[in-house]
Order: sequence, then structure tokens, then C-alpha cells
Amino acid sequence: MSGSGSVLVVNDKIPTVEQTVGLLKRAGYDVAQATSGEEALRVARQFKPDLILLDVVLPDLSGLEVLRQIKADIDLAETSVVLLSSPADSGNQQSAGVDTGADDYIARPIPNEDLLARVRMHLRQHQLSRALRASEARFRDLIAHQADAVLVLDESGLIQFANPAAQSLFGLPASTLVGSPFGFPIAGTASREIHVDRPDASSIVAEMRMSRLQWEGKPAWVTSLRDMSERRQARDNQAQLLHIMESSLNEIFVFNAETLRFDYVNQGALRNLGYSLEAMQAMTPVDLKPEFNEDSFRLLIAPLVRREQAQQRFETVHRRADGSHYPVEVHLQLVEHKNSRVFLAVILDITERKQA
Repeated sequence: MSGSGSVLVVNDKIPTVEQTVGLLKRAGYDVAQATSGEEALRVARQFKPDLILLDVVLPDLSGLEVLRQIKADIDLAETSVVLLSSPADSGNQQSAGVDTGADDYIARPIPNEDLLARVRMHLRQHQLSRALRASEARFRDLIAHQADAVLVLDESGLIQFANPAAQSLFGLPASTLVGSPFGFPIAGTASREIHVDRPDASSIVAEMRMSRLQWEGKPAWVTSLRDMSERRQARDNQAQLLHIMESSLNEIFVFNAETLRFDYVNQGALRNLGYSLEAMQAMTPVDLKPEFNEDSFRLLIAPLVRREQAQQRFETVHRRADGSHYPVEVHLQLVEHKNSRVFLAVILDITERKQA
């Protein structure tokens, strides 16, 4: 089976190095060699291998010291290192090697096929780890640029990562957030609202969603939080506006700028005009104004449609359901509502003014 990957062989015994290098090259690997600790470090920094087969006993630095320096080097820290030694040299070397960061320990002599099998295994693990790190790096980059606040929590609820939006939402830097308790129950994946108290004594309502993931090789939770304060305020404002409109004695209409059909008619209009809500939903403002047809009405409101005027005020008459008429003053403006353009019309009955 041909291999893929790069291997650095470190051993001060030339015949052993040459035999191992030849074996690995025939198996299809890209191979470099070194015969001392200093040379091993120099070649490793240049070659940047996926795997290092490192003899424990070297003429200058010990294999454990070379291992320590490799794991301390940010460019080599993720390189897989397998220590090799003769049974006579093993002693406590195996446990010391594992404590220093070795990925495996092999006692020589070892059959060639067994050595190749161990090399294949470690290179596969290295490739999988590299792919996982790349995936996590892409994920980090993705969530760092999310508009929503994103936190990663460990199993105990401690924050492991906070994107810039999360730092803004909580009003705290990442250095304070990371390592601190999340402070909210971790339960299920259903969305729910939470209240976030900030250091400046303000409070934010956020919609929270949670899901499971692997983070740095361990089970974790990713939590997204969306600031709902503005949306809730808009909802409250809309509810308050609707209450005011429903309570008004004046007629209030909302009609579509394209079709002119009524989208909303308040109780004051239904009471004054005598039409049912169902009847008015099939009507347009033209049906209430005997002096207008659709073309003349559209001509009247054209300056608002073209944004040449912010609002209009004019007098007209309205036709009731019983056929009678009464004079009104219309206050009209074009507004955006739910991604559509609509007209908001407030109608004042001016009968008493006309009589006076």
C-alpha cells in the first residue's frame, strides 16, 4: 500500500536511518533524515513533517529534549512524534515521553510491516486532526463575523469562545467572558428568550438557541443570541399604536399604494360610515368619495407616490352606507409597512365646522 505524508527519521545510527528511510520511501512517503538532536530541530523547522520518528538516545540532545522543543514550537506543535528506543533504553522513557507530549512509543527491533502500520495509523490521525483543525478554524472565522452573538460553552457551562457580537451584547471583553460561567440553564435546543444584564445596568432581551458540536475535540454547546430588544420595542410600539387607532373617534384607514384596497379600517370608521368590515375590505377610498374616480384619485396622490410631498391634507366628502354624505378633512401620508408601501389616512369629520 502506497502512503501519503511526510516523515522525518531521527537516529544517530547511519545503517538504521538508511534502512528506515528506504523502507518509508518505497512505501511512497516523503522522507527526510537527521542524525542528531540539533540537526533534527533544524530539519524539522525547514521540512515541517507530518510525523517524526525520533530515537530517544542521540549524541547531543536527548530525544525527550528534542520532543519538548518541538512541542513548544508553534509551527511544529501539531506534528505527530513517535519515540523509538531499544528495550535496554526503555526503562521510564515511555512514561516520560508520553508526559512530554509523544504520540506513541515503539521499542526496537520491530518488523518492517508493523512499523509501516504504525506510521500509516499516525499519519491518518494527523491528517484527520489537521482536517478537524481546519474545519474549526473555518467555523471560528464564520462565527466571528456573525451579526448574532455566538458563545461556545463546555459541558459544565463555562464559556470557551465569544465572538465580537457576543462581547458587544454582554458589554464585556472576550478576556472576561472566556472561562466564566454562562449563567443560564443549558437545556434542549428550542429557542427561548432570556434577559441579559449588562455592566452599565442596562438589560437586553435576547432570543437564545443552542445546539451541540465538537469544539477542540470535546463535546460542547454553541449558543446564538439575537438582541430582541428593538424588535420587542417595535412590537410594543405597534401594539400601542393599534390601541390608539382603535380607540380614536376619528376614521383611520390604511390602504395599499398599488391596489388602493383597504388593509386596515378602525372602529371609528366602521361606526361613522356604517359599513361592515367585510364590505370595506372589498372597497377602496374612491368608493367613499363621490367626486373622485380612480384616475383622478391617483392623480391626487401622485406627489406622495413620487416622494415630492411628505403628506397631503385636503377636504372632501364621504359617502355612508345609507347613501348620505358628510364633509371630512383627510390627512394622508405614504409609509413603509412590512416591506410594502401603504397610505395612512386620518379622517376628521368637519360637519360642525362647516355648519359654523
